[in-house]
Amino acid sequence: MTQFLSLKRFIYDEVQTLTNKIEKLHEERKCELTDIKSMLKTIKHENTRLKMENTDLKKQNEESCTIEEDMKIKDKETHEELIVLTLEKEALQTQMKTLKAKMEDVRKKHTNSIEKREVHSNNIMHESNTEMENKERRDEDTNQENKERVNATVNAERIEIMTSENSSAYKDGVIGVPKVTKVVLSRVYADRSEDETMDNIWNYAKKRKVEISYIKVLKYRENFGSWPTYTLQLIFYDVDLESVLNSNFWPDQILCRKWITRSGSGQQYSR
Repeated sequence: MTQFLSLKRFIYDEVQTLTNKIEKLHEERKCELTDIKSMLKTIKHENTRLKMENTDLKKQNEESCTIEEDMKIKDKETHEELIVLTLEKEALQTQMKTLKAKMEDVRKKHTNSIEKREVHSNNIMHESNTEMENKERRDEDTNQENKERVNATVNAERIEIMTSENSSAYKDGVIGVPKVTKVVLSRVYADRSEDETMDNIWNYAKKRKVEISYIKVLKYRENFGSWPTYTLQLIFYDVDLESVLNSNFWPDQILCRKWITRSGSGQQYSR
């Protein structure tokens, strides 16, 4: 009986020991299973994340491919536009060259036309000036001829009078010439040239039957009482002196005086 109890006790202890070992192993396996489950869950999450990342990468890759395709299309369009612009530029350059050539032709024609007009104008001006000079020369010659003709007529009349039998200037073929007297004409308005003024005075006297045998300008005053004036020396025959010195012979404000010669001081005239 004692042995039986001891054996039973031994068996019980062994069973208890095995039971404890089994429970311990069970706990260990349970913990390992929990760790494995946790690892599997982590792996699953990681796999899911990787799948999502892979999906994102695919999308990015697709977008990159789309962008690349778009860039290729844009590059192609840009290249085509560049070709078109190059062709347009070449066409514009050709048009510019044509326009420049036309403008150069027009400029040359215009220059030639201007030169021809200038030559024609110069020829006309030269002909006109030549004609004017010839006319002035003819007028001067005509005036001189008229003066000489009038002087010759007057002289002929005077010679005829002097050579008549009743003339005291004629005796036995000897003829005396008339006396002349110098006068000074002042306050003559200088609105014309000297030559024109002298011609006007000569014609003025001729219309009044008075002959001027000599005339010249002595002085020009730019501001004589706010007026430009000439002072002239005139030579008349004595027979006309009384008429010339008459205040009614000349226009108002013009003074006519005899030329005064003073010994030791040269020739003078009254102002």
